[in-house]
Amino acid sequence: MGGTRSFKFENAWLKEPMCFQIIQGCWEETNGEDIWAKQQLCVDKLGEWGKTITGNFKRRINACKRELDLLKHRRDGVSVERYKEVKKQLLKVIDQKETYWKQRAKQFWLKEGDQNTKYFHAAANTRRRTNSIHQLKNEQGVDVPWNSGLEMVITDYFTQLFSSSSSITQPVVDCVDRMVKPEMNETFLLTVTEDEVRTAIFGMHPDKSPGPDGLTPAFYQKNWAVVGMDVVKLVQRFFTSGKFENDINKANVVLIPKKRNPERMADLRPIALCNVLYKTITKVMSNRLKPIMDRIVSQHQSAFIPGRLITDNIMVSFEVLHYLKRKRRGKESFMALKLDMSKAYDRIEWKYLEEILLRLGFEAGWIALMMECVRSASYLIVHGGKTMSPIIPQRGIRQGDPLSPYIFILCAKGFSALIKKYELRGWLHRCKVANGAPRVSHMLFADDSYLYCKATMEEALKVRELLTLFEQASGQQVNFGKSFIFYSTNTNLAIRNSIGSFLQMVVADENSMYLGLPSTMGRNKNAVLGYLKEKEKLCQHKSVGGLSFRNLRDHNIALLGKQGWRLLTNGNSLVSRIFKARYYPNGTYLSASIGNNPSFIWQSIFEAQKVVKMGARWRIGIDSQVSVKGEPWLSLEENPFITSTHPVLDSVVVGNLMEIGSGSWDMELLQDVFNSRDIAAITAVPILQVAAVDSFTWHFELSGIYSVKSAFHLLQKEKGAWDTVEASKFWNELWRLKIPPKIKNLIWRGGTNCLPTKVQLITKRVHVDSLCPVCDSHNETIMHVLAFCPIAAQCWEKAAIRIPTQQDTSFLDWCVSIFSSANTTTCSLFCVLCWSIWGARNDKVWKNKNSNASFIFAFAVCYLEQWTSAQAPYLETSRTGLLAGDGNDRWCAPNANETKVNVDASIFGSSQEYGYGMVARDEHGFMLEATSRLCHGCVRPELAEAIGVREALSWIKDKQWPQVTLETDCSVVAQAIRNPIHMTSFFGDVIKECQILLVNLCGVSISFVKQSANLVAHTIARAAISYPDRVFSMGDVPTDLLPFLVAEFEV
Repeated sequence: MGGTRSFKFENAWLKEPMCFQIIQGCWEETNGEDIWAKQQLCVDKLGEWGKTITGNFKRRINACKRELDLLKHRRDGVSVERYKEVKKQLLKVIDQKETYWKQRAKQFWLKEGDQNTKYFHAAANTRRRTNSIHQLKNEQGVDVPWNSGLEMVITDYFTQLFSSSSSITQPVVDCVDRMVKPEMNETFLLTVTEDEVRTAIFGMHPDKSPGPDGLTPAFYQKNWAVVGMDVVKLVQRFFTSGKFENDINKANVVLIPKKRNPERMADLRPIALCNVLYKTITKVMSNRLKPIMDRIVSQHQSAFIPGRLITDNIMVSFEVLHYLKRKRRGKESFMALKLDMSKAYDRIEWKYLEEILLRLGFEAGWIALMMECVRSASYLIVHGGKTMSPIIPQRGIRQGDPLSPYIFILCAKGFSALIKKYELRGWLHRCKVANGAPRVSHMLFADDSYLYCKATMEEALKVRELLTLFEQASGQQVNFGKSFIFYSTNTNLAIRNSIGSFLQMVVADENSMYLGLPSTMGRNKNAVLGYLKEKEKLCQHKSVGGLSFRNLRDHNIALLGKQGWRLLTNGNSLVSRIFKARYYPNGTYLSASIGNNPSFIWQSIFEAQKVVKMGARWRIGIDSQVSVKGEPWLSLEENPFITSTHPVLDSVVVGNLMEIGSGSWDMELLQDVFNSRDIAAITAVPILQVAAVDSFTWHFELSGIYSVKSAFHLLQKEKGAWDTVEASKFWNELWRLKIPPKIKNLIWRGGTNCLPTKVQLITKRVHVDSLCPVCDSHNETIMHVLAFCPIAAQCWEKAAIRIPTQQDTSFLDWCVSIFSSANTTTCSLFCVLCWSIWGARNDKVWKNKNSNASFIFAFAVCYLEQWTSAQAPYLETSRTGLLAGDGNDRWCAPNANETKVNVDASIFGSSQEYGYGMVARDEHGFMLEATSRLCHGCVRPELAEAIGVREALSWIKDKQWPQVTLETDCSVVAQAIRNPIHMTSFFGDVIKECQILLVNLCGVSISFVKQSANLVAHTIARAAISYPDRVFSMGDVPTDLLPFLVAEFEV
């Protein structure tokens, strides 16, 4: 192992303005050259400059501390200003150190900004120790350390692993059917857009490990304005030329142990660290490939396929296992084989991959791009910052490449096709768990495979033959030592032994792990200790003084409800058809019963049936065949069923309640048959104005798609755990404050009487004296230590915050008083000062350290300033769906020869109506036209806004205005229109109509603005109740609307 440590871009540098200046300067200096030359200059200059930033944290911190010690007792103006300057410099260095270790810790869930350096440092050290390799056994079983040739053992192993063997592909490839249609191929080689590249770059976590060039995703994300177009052009050139430039496709390979103390090379998992530029290209490719995967990959594979969950296949496999367990009779016995593929990614033969892609019907140009990604790769094995001899692979795909999961799934098509051939010829027989259920032959979980067939020697022979053919074609190799067989209960012992011996596979028993999950569930132990705060109160919502802790059982039921929802709404999926045949052959998930001898999986999902029933609603369209009675189709949170008892309703469907051909409710019929409650509820149900198959929507999500969060909230509401007490304005404001979470926690503990003052400890039978440790003259209550203690009172005097005059005032009442009268800045200072006072009290108790009021107050003020400045989102990337230009807070006139249309909606709850207003203005701010509409119905604000946008687009289409910017102050609608995700609600239907209108309208764009930039449309919408269905011109604007129009006209 040799060489020097390579360059690595430090995200901590992004806290220095000089970093951006260097990058900007390098890009300008190499103007006209390719991106690789620009990057190399950046690497050289940043590497030299960065040594002064990240190479000497300890020295810089100590220098700042020494200067602070010299300055802290001086009172002259120059020294005070210098003290503040050095203090800021110290915090900046500490902040950079924290970012430095966070980047190495790979703790992506935790943000920096509250001095988590020790945690990040410990996590990084633990990670380094875990991944360290000291010695491994060679092929002869001899332990080889680094100084005795371990590098050679590693390189020889990978050279052999990545060496191609002669593959015989025809027997497998010939079984594969053409799946890719010509219209699918059309999208693959379209010109790459800037938006595609930006989505790929910003889809990576900023702290992800860099490739050989040393540049992290954060480098490109934070400098996108400078480097973005060069990245876009690089990706476009690859799609045009089909070749990589320079060393973009080199990758460092790190070895991650699969177990605590690896002994052999097989115990290590090679992970490729690709260059960000390479990953950007393959992310763009995988994003183009992803939408069609569902149409070309069978339901036997669920991993990495949009719209599918790996849990679907787990459910099927567990149900088959349950069937095998309970099959005690019958002449036919079955077996399940869990096949472990050894180094599955690393053994894929390139010849086999290319022939599979060709056979599936991919266009030759797209295949060439995919194969270039695979064939042009080269590896540098890296350990401990050093690199070994390069390896040029002849087969295999890389773990760590965004394209690899999709390549592997496509290769697995050959395995599925070969199994299907054996089934059609009667050589293998599939397993069926119930009458009417589809037969199952195999299930795939990325690189894990499960095969089901009859437990006979004849089929065991065919299984071995099938696996041999697949190995010879693809390069895959089954590790029979880690594979196992599970037999149905009625399988003869002699047959079990014969098959196990022939296949050389372990025979599993009922206690074995299956699919990596245990077959039994433990019970929680009861708590033995008492608590300062009851668990139930901690589970209460934050708005009523709880901490919103998850009730684990309810959260688990909400998770299971997601599987139940999929059974209800994805009726054509394999898992749905199997469970329907087994447990509810003549009904749906909502009407199912627990059944006889249910599996553990079904018992668990059935437990969530109640919550799914609470939120499931039928989506109503023209000619809906949903029964009027007994079905949840009303848009009510509680009791979405018809309560009217007219006999005619027993045989009527919802479509019969509409006027023929109009798509609206037949009001005369409704008044004749239904009670007033039902009439109001029916007329509030929106009707989809196209003929559509009746389907379910989730009432408690705008998208109509089930979410665990909304289901959990629903369970809490039903139990009375949440929303049973009117939300407190104080608690809501506290949790919204931009202060450290630990300070919010302290205020919460004080407000809920669980702050461990001496008096509180005595109530919990802790034997301590009750006197305040600071003043030693009063009982230490929460209010005394934080407000009435002389030191604390002096702090509040300095902060100009009044303390209560009544001694019996509670801390919560004091907080409510402060928050109701003070601004946000004062509320933040109040909380931080409480924390600072409590910290000083603890210093006195545990360190016998005295602090005066001046120090405590100054510390609180300084801490708040420093924490606020540390929250600058230097590494945060935009994931909100908002674009540049969104969020304007003032109305701006459009460009010359363009039109701006503003739209807004308003809800009139008292009359069960809603309205929307639209206004069109030219480049001078002159109003071309405005209109208001009033609609009947009770809808959510977001739906009203979406309907307003839809009508505004139709208005633009009718007026034929060219070059129009449409502005709405509803970000939810703006993002939904830009988002291609399918929604199953009426809101989703309206959004789809908006998207279609936008596609057909040339020169029309939609933007989100704040309400302050949308005042005219907002006022017209509010006035729709007074001016329903009116059209306004500049000459007849109502006098109460005129001031808002004039105000924006002047802008």
